[in-house]
Amino acid sequence: MQAEIFELLFNSAEIAKFTPEEIVKYERDMTTERDIRNQIAYSREEGLAEGLEKGRAEGKAEGLAEGKAEVAKALEHLGIDADIIRKATGLSIEDESLEDEPGQQD
Repeated sequence: MQAEIFELLFNSAEIAKFTPEEIVKYERDMTTERDIRNQIAYSREEGLAEGLEKGRAEGKAEGLAEGKAEVAKALEHLGIDADIIRKATGLSIEDESLEDEPGQQD
């Protein structure tokens, strides 16, 4: 902690020795550095928000697909015809192992 305070004081003393032209350049440089840091922080926040939104959308789609598969299996176990299940759930033969004959279980 003390080392940080002494470094800050040393830097302040160095800045105090600047000529008027050096002060202007230093202030411009500091403004540029702050701008860059703010841009990075903003980009991180935007990236995080975008990632969360994408993750939620993917999770929702995955949950919906799992729900349809569960319903299809339940209907299949009740003996409902596979074509009716496909039409009702929107699943294709590739999406779910629905059998063509009702009532057959795995």
